[in-house]
Amino acid sequence: MYWAADPQVVGLNPSCNGCISDEGAFSGLVAPVFFPMKSTQAEGDKRILYTHYDYLIVGGGSAGCVLANRLSADSSRTVLLIEAGGLEKDFVPFTEFPLVKIGTQVPLYAPLLINSEIDWQYPTESQQNACLSMVNQSCPWARGKGMGGSSAMNFMLFVRGNDLDYDIWERFYGAHNWSYNDVLPHFKKIEKSTVPGHDHCAAAQASNSGDLRETIRAIVREELRKLLPSAQPQVDSIADIVRE
Repeated sequence: MYWAADPQVVGLNPSCNGCISDEGAFSGLVAPVFFPMKSTQAEGDKRILYTHYDYLIVGGGSAGCVLANRLSADSSRTVLLIEAGGLEKDFVPFTEFPLVKIGTQVPLYAPLLINSEIDWQYPTESQQNACLSMVNQSCPWARGKGMGGSSAMNFMLFVRGNDLDYDIWERFYGAHNWSYNDVLPHFKKIEKSTVPGHDHCAAAQASNSGDLRETIRAIVREELRKLLPSAQPQVDSIADIVRE
């Protein structure tokens, strides 16, 4: 699957961002050229690929889409985004169940996408203290194969790695400049938090200036409001639980 920035569209839609499907905001910045999946919008526009591009991005996951969006804002540059999969809305995990045709459009269908054509179907390495009931103690590790990457099949959840992991990578494995404090500015640069009240409750950790939008849905906030008084204090990310 190939996507290339359309300079005419880029100039008219400077505020478009995201990477969801050909019906999402990212379609304002890129135009489908060719891919084997069904899509009337893509089939109606068979653009010839250039022999040279200023930027070549491999992988249309969350990071690849944000990067393509940012680079294609400059209409003088050519950008080609290559993705091994297709558009996530075109995948049908189990064709014998017509209701599942909505695929990745309903977050709670994510388990049905495991081991489907939208999943790279990676196995983990053999574990010592996990996957005890699995052959060779290796578990399936679902990773998204399609536009949006793993964000298309992860229940619409987004979380950074725990800060201790980054610090351990730098301290014990020689990953210089990969401590949590080093990578935090880069997280904040791509993220745009629309969590209500984040400005006064998590300003040091959150950002509202990036292209990758994140929020907490109203129904979840209401459930948290009811449950949290009897539990531990509210945190803005599951990674904060260990940090707290």
